[in-house]
Amino acid sequence: MSFTPPDLSGVLANEQTMNSRLTRFRNDVKAILDDEEISYASDLGILGLLRLLPVPDPRSIEFNCYDSWLTKDGPQNHAKSARMYIVVRDKDGISMSGIDVMLQRKPISGGNWTTVTSGKSPLSYTAVADANRGGYVYRTYVTNKPSVSAEHSLPQYYMNYFNDDEYEDRIPSSLLNTSNLLKATNVKSVDKTGLDYDENYIEVIANAAGEMKGAIMINNTPTILGANSNTHVYIGYDITRGNVPSATKLKGYGGGFVGNGERDSLGIFYDNSDADFEGAYEFDFLGYPEDEGYTKAGSATECYVDIVGGNSGNYTYYRTADGSVDNYGGWWYDSMIGSTYGPCIVFYANNMAANERLRIPIKYIRAVTP
Repeated sequence: MSFTPPDLSGVLANEQTMNSRLTRFRNDVKAILDDEEISYASDLGILGLLRLLPVPDPRSIEFNCYDSWLTKDGPQNHAKSARMYIVVRDKDGISMSGIDVMLQRKPISGGNWTTVTSGKSPLSYTAVADANRGGYVYRTYVTNKPSVSAEHSLPQYYMNYFNDDEYEDRIPSSLLNTSNLLKATNVKSVDKTGLDYDENYIEVIANAAGEMKGAIMINNTPTILGANSNTHVYIGYDITRGNVPSATKLKGYGGGFVGNGERDSLGIFYDNSDADFEGAYEFDFLGYPEDEGYTKAGSATECYVDIVGGNSGNYTYYRTADGSVDNYGGWWYDSMIGSTYGPCIVFYANNMAANERLRIPIKYIRAVTP
């Protein structure tokens, strides 16, 4: 049998490549130990260095859920899902890839946890409305360390109107029933052009000089009457405190639940230096004006109306986004608007000129139903 001697130049090249890779690997391990502030002897070999490497230790888990539920009924035709994105982080807050995580859920009404999916971090999951009927609590945790966990409740239906950028709310004009106002005094017409051009405001035009007020029904929202208190319709506004004395002009906008007699609830935020809030009684805005802190001079402040479900419609609450102000709106004993039940937008101005426009800047309209 003949013997073919090896090509020594090839052997040397392979050895140099292997040595180069081992050196680079050793330096990479040292870099990790340096970042972890773990000391080691300078002449320690690769195996010795590997034994010093820390065991991956997940410390926290992020449960990001981008809700995009829509109402059960209505004109919407997109974004009927919720995207979940799970991230595991170490003690320094740095995301960790390849960690085994679990996603489970159980009904909001009660029950046992069932597994939805599992995988390596970061993990994504998309929940669709039909599979979420009744509402669920979702829980995610590190498989080998269940104490690192997070939860998120997702109701059955969630309504949110937005543009192509899903974090920018957009209100379609079809959401407001401006052709049949629930209540209207001195209203010539309602202009929804702002909504049609993706700007969240409407304008109410006065018919003649004097006081103008009204209520506009919101379409396609969950049923408030008879629903439990976990059902909400939210109307958000950016309120800037004005500087026109109330003796000259008082204007405001807000919302509430109408058409149910004893527990009807309406109220408004006032854009005025003298009075920011008043309740509604028999649809006449009465009471003593008080600056509750809903508005700030020269700056936009987010305030919102919280229309809560209940057997009698429940009360309507008025809150600032930071929670610094929280009051419930006025109410009356006798239904003045008729037999239509549902959430509405309310507006008021006490000294309008003929054909003058009252702009109502609606930041968002959202609804949650368990």
